[in-house]
Amino acid sequence: MAKASLFSIDTSDINLVRAQLAAFSKQVPLLYSVLSINALLSIVSFKQYAPAWLGMYLPLLVMTVSIVRSIVWLRGRHNILSDEQARRRLRGVVGIGGSLTAIVLVWFLGLFLVVDTPLLKIHVAYSLVATIISCMICLMHLRPAMIMVGAATVPLCAVLLLSGDSRLAIIGVNQLLVLVAAIYILAVASRDFDRMIRLASENARFANLDSLTELPNRRAFFEHVGDALRATQANRRPFAVAVLDIDGFKAINDLHGHVTGDRLLIEAGRRLQTVCGEGARIHRLGGDEFALTVSEARDPAAILKFGERICASIAQPFKLPGATANVSASVGFAIFPIAGESAELLYERADYALYFAKSHKRGQPVIFSEAHESDIRNQSTVEQALRNADLDQELSLNFQPLFDVDKGEPTAFEALARWRNPTLGWVAPNVFIPVAERTDLIFRITHTLLRKALAAARTWPDPIRISFNLSMRDIASADSIAEIRRIVRSSGLDPRRIEFEITESSLMADFTQALASVRTLRELGARISLDDFGTGYSSLSHVHRLPLDKIKVDRSFIVDIESRSSSRDILKTVIDLCSNLNIACVVEGTETARQTEIVRGLGCRSMQGYFFARPMPLGDIPGFLATKRPARIAESAPEPVSAGAPG
Repeated sequence: MAKASLFSIDTSDINLVRAQLAAFSKQVPLLYSVLSINALLSIVSFKQYAPAWLGMYLPLLVMTVSIVRSIVWLRGRHNILSDEQARRRLRGVVGIGGSLTAIVLVWFLGLFLVVDTPLLKIHVAYSLVATIISCMICLMHLRPAMIMVGAATVPLCAVLLLSGDSRLAIIGVNQLLVLVAAIYILAVASRDFDRMIRLASENARFANLDSLTELPNRRAFFEHVGDALRATQANRRPFAVAVLDIDGFKAINDLHGHVTGDRLLIEAGRRLQTVCGEGARIHRLGGDEFALTVSEARDPAAILKFGERICASIAQPFKLPGATANVSASVGFAIFPIAGESAELLYERADYALYFAKSHKRGQPVIFSEAHESDIRNQSTVEQALRNADLDQELSLNFQPLFDVDKGEPTAFEALARWRNPTLGWVAPNVFIPVAERTDLIFRITHTLLRKALAAARTWPDPIRISFNLSMRDIASADSIAEIRRIVRSSGLDPRRIEFEITESSLMADFTQALASVRTLRELGARISLDDFGTGYSSLSHVHRLPLDKIKVDRSFIVDIESRSSSRDILKTVIDLCSNLNIACVVEGTETARQTEIVRGLGCRSMQGYFFARPMPLGDIPGFLATKRPARIAESAPEPVSAGAPG
């Protein structure tokens, strides 16, 4: 790094360089105006007493240089300079300042020597000092240039002191004192300016730095994207913004503690820096979310390969003190200018691509595309329709039974949301529920559907329970849980006939609050089921720490149970686990008699699936309860099924 000396600029701190340039730019018109006016006055005052080159041509040269330099500065004042360009320009100021100082010194010293009366000599001396001090004030933020200009009066002061004329000697002493005082005052001001800028730079560095990983933070990310946008306005060169999320990080925090989680984040930041190298800049936005700016993004295929390297790096085991953590990373890319032309829009598009990756391609990179743009527009339409909907009129429920295969009868009905909008028609739950979950609309939907579900359950025989799904947002909200408790108490239904289903993913955002919510519902008398078991992270940890009554095994475990012995082994392990923990077990997704027989042979008696019944409206339930068609399962004892037997 360049170091400051008496006549050189310190360019090691780019923030100081830019601050000096900005301050000097404001003084440029004044500086060159002073030089031009003094040159003009010199021509008027001395052209008849000095040779043409001294009384006319040198002042004209100074005027010309001043005017040209002013025009150059004014035209380039809005240009965005690279760091190296800024350093070169600042060095150029010192070089040009030295050249102009030499010209001015020759000019005034020559005038002093050629004029022949003391009055004219005094005029020359004071004109020089006035010009020099004016220029020094304009250059005060560039200390080397300011001192160099001030030093131009020293030769003239020396000539005055050695002139043999006491009056001129006194003027020389006076000017030398004024010069020293001016240099001291301006040097102190310049030093204080440097310190202020360095302090501001240090404060800005801390304000833009993530204290844990020592990576640039969220604020720095948006500033950097803004800088990249300004730099590409002329050439429209594509660059990419990426948002990355560590899948499974919350489970690591819950299982091993925040200290281990912090160490994982630090190591993840280091891995990202190693993988990205000079091609991207890494930021930590907060929590387990990181962001990248990729300088070159002309080839989407190359961007995807780059994203795959990032995901592969994070997927490698993290060997931490006291634990080995296995996580993955999903990443969403948005390419400028295709996905957007502002920092905020690029971030939102990258975040949507990340959301899509986590929902559909967990652990992989996704580039925001026109299809995603269409999805956003559709989701916006759905969101607006939900906001304007009469939920009491438009929302309804279907019910799917949970069966006890030994008794051959349903034990509960799961409430499934349905929405028919006057404009959009029937909207599938997998469309409107995710939209609602990303907004506060989910609370209105949950509370409306819960009132309808409890009212429906009051019409059923007492042994039959109602099973109701709670969203991630409900579990994480103490206010929503309080409203749910109020609805249950005012419904007139025995809380012991209510089962609330929660998913493992709903525990990830805030396990502490989720645990408090579950305990509140248990204290009310309701049962708690863990839905989609096996699809989340750290399942055994959640089973161990939550006061659960039931586990619902995800349908993905029995899709190939008829043909794969390993699937039966896994399901048998889960069924035995539930038995050992005295927790009821329900297997979802049974669609064939053979699947049902296998699951029953493995020791599970409670099932749910199309084999028993499809979701039905409330009006069909009395007739269904009267027929109990699946009772035939209980009539014939199943053959024992070995967990490891071939299908």
